[in-house]
Amino acid sequence: MHAERHEFRGRTVAYLLAVGAAAVLLAAAGCAAPARAPRTVQRRRPSEPSRPLWTLSDRGIKTDLIMDMKAPPELLVLGGSRALRFQPGYIQRLTGLSAFNAAVTHATPQDEWCFVNLLHSHFPKARFQLLWVIHCDEFDRYAPGAALLEDPFLSRFLPQSFVASRLDGMGAGANAALALGARHPSVVAPNGYMISDAISVAAQRGTLRQRVDAYVRSTLAFYRRTPARVDPQPGHYFAMTLGLMNALGTRPTIVLAPLQPWYLAAVYGHGWEARHRLVLAYLRGLQRRYRFNVLDLSRISSIGGSPSGFYDAVHLRPQTTRLVVSAVLRRLPYAFVPARALRS
Repeated sequence: MHAERHEFRGRTVAYLLAVGAAAVLLAAAGCAAPARAPRTVQRRRPSEPSRPLWTLSDRGIKTDLIMDMKAPPELLVLGGSRALRFQPGYIQRLTGLSAFNAAVTHATPQDEWCFVNLLHSHFPKARFQLLWVIHCDEFDRYAPGAALLEDPFLSRFLPQSFVASRLDGMGAGANAALALGARHPSVVAPNGYMISDAISVAAQRGTLRQRVDAYVRSTLAFYRRTPARVDPQPGHYFAMTLGLMNALGTRPTIVLAPLQPWYLAAVYGHGWEARHRLVLAYLRGLQRRYRFNVLDLSRISSIGGSPSGFYDAVHLRPQTTRLVVSAVLRRLPYAFVPARALRS
């Protein structure tokens, strides 16, 4: 994988779906059909026997889409898997801003720092707004994964000694993890909207109650062995990203994502509430140094949503993301200025 990372040249895109099939999927999801078909990415030279596995991750797909852009988006959606279904087309209808969804599964603040830098380096004169979807476990000590570290376009914004040491420590396990994810590659629209992935596929099995109960069990086990804290490393990259956006003239809007209410009731007094208070206090502290908005929409009642508006305990269906966007605009009507003002 190291040789592939350093020798990489060029990018060839392999399309997954025909445009007609993509239009059907997108229409069902409530967003406009793209000008070109959704895809996963296969960046390789004809002489290469196989493509790097990181190109099959949703990070690799969205990296490729950003590198292919001819003009910058005016609003960037950041976050982990809870933010995958935020619809750039819906955001544009409400705000007038062209948008791109750069959320990726298992995102860390390091991922988000890299994506903001990637877009800024590709369009150094552009000013773009930021909708950043987070949650109360955002700042636990999650190390960046192989999909980020192997991506030469994203990982260049991290200390290279750190990248090399992490990859060396992963060894063959890094390839195994990437190969596992590549068995069911994500299907992503050109605006970054996630059409299909492992989350939506898993939601076709069992009942919502069963999926929520499974998350409750795993969350409670995690909380029992992991004390509530804001780890310095993700906190460092989170703050650096805020500082960069402020330097670019943008006041980011940070949203704590809604949770499925059965799940929230089950975990609230067993570790979630302590993390919630800690994260809100941390964000208030950061507001003394950086300019950004914060909206706590953790309770589905705060946006008038439904318990059925989730794939499972934490992952929002498209209709719930639309309610989040509408709630942001109701509470912060001046959070996102018109696109023409950004270019002035």
